[in-house]
Amino acid sequence: MPGVYCRLLHIGMHLSRASVVSESVKHCYAILNVSTECSNDELRSAYLLLVKKYHPDSISGQANAGKFAQVEDAYRQILVGVLHFV
Repeated sequence: MPGVYCRLLHIGMHLSRASVVSESVKHCYAILNVSTECSNDELRSAYLLLVKKYHPDSISGQANAGKFAQVEDAYRQILVGVLHFV
């Protein structure tokens, strides 16, 4: 049954996100460079791309602990906001 619950949660998250988004959560979407109506896969892909880019231990010339923390926080706030409306 966990698979069914996860699929229902996934569907509910997508529908909830499109309908009600606070200003602070909109800012979080902007940090991740995605639309508030993006799919869950697009959101996750944007998050992963940015954390890899800014991770302090990366060999990227753009490694930045502050930006990394900002991306992490934005993603978590979106998830909390979405789960609040499920």
